[in-house]
Amino acid sequence: MRTTLLLSSSLSLLLLAPLGCDQPADQEPTRIVAAGGDELVDLEGAAPGLEIVTDGEPRPDALIAAVKADPDTTLYFAQGEVEEDGRFLVDVTIIGRDGGFDYGGLLTSERCTPLELFLALTDDDEEDAPPALRRAHAWQVEATRPGDGALRDLTGVLPPPLAAFEDILHTDESTFTCLSWANFQSYMGTRFAGAPGRIELLDSAVGEETLYSPASVNNWWGKSQVDMVACNYNSSDNPAYHDSIEAEVCYVRGMGGELTTNCGHSFLDDGYYLRRIYGPVGYPRQYRVHVVPDSAAALQSYSGIVKRD
Repeated sequence: MRTTLLLSSSLSLLLLAPLGCDQPADQEPTRIVAAGGDELVDLEGAAPGLEIVTDGEPRPDALIAAVKADPDTTLYFAQGEVEEDGRFLVDVTIIGRDGGFDYGGLLTSERCTPLELFLALTDDDEEDAPPALRRAHAWQVEATRPGDGALRDLTGVLPPPLAAFEDILHTDESTFTCLSWANFQSYMGTRFAGAPGRIELLDSAVGEETLYSPASVNNWWGKSQVDMVACNYNSSDNPAYHDSIEAEVCYVRGMGGELTTNCGHSFLDDGYYLRRIYGPVGYPRQYRVHVVPDSAAALQSYSGIVKRD
């Protein structure tokens, strides 16, 4: 059973602190849902918390909605930067654990919009979805699949609510993995497969590490859509085992002028990942993933940034 929860923006501050952008004056209170009904659910402690900041300052005003899709996976929908013409896209951040459905793949490989994914997860009708999601849908369709603006029904694609991590760890249901470097590389190789301008940068590290895209901090992507991941290697199959890394996934804009850095930040328990999928933009950006072991000095992590034009 997937349930629905409505929270005021002030209460949502206790759970997460989102993204760097301007917020429309008519935006409704943040919606926190656990997909499929309307029983109240407390998300605090149910998954690692997410904080989204711009230049070090929390931006809770940008959060549109969050969906607890299964026992170990939460999706956060946040408004992207408002451009001069008033348009914006919606960025989706996923915090989860190995096993379960590849929700992010619907946004990358299948070119679905955040609105379409949100509706499938919540069983909402379009008119009940947050206004920012509805507006951004039209603009993203125009950028990614012109002429194909009709809403795609994904309800038949998504699985029923999944079991917890320890129940499916050793089954064939797992589609995203922090279990091994080889599996991580294989999975990231499927992101934006065959897309124009595709560039994949991956990293495996023990200790603190930063991965940049482009690889040189002096270079910029002129236009980009990006899928980026920080992953805490699964050190133990024992549910009682815990370790922690601090992870950030960021973009930087402002080439040739004042720079603005926008990051999604989380502390990831053993086997968890922080994944952020940015909508397509047509202005220069850089991207980076930064990981720092938290509970011990020599923890293994994987990072990946896959970009397409």
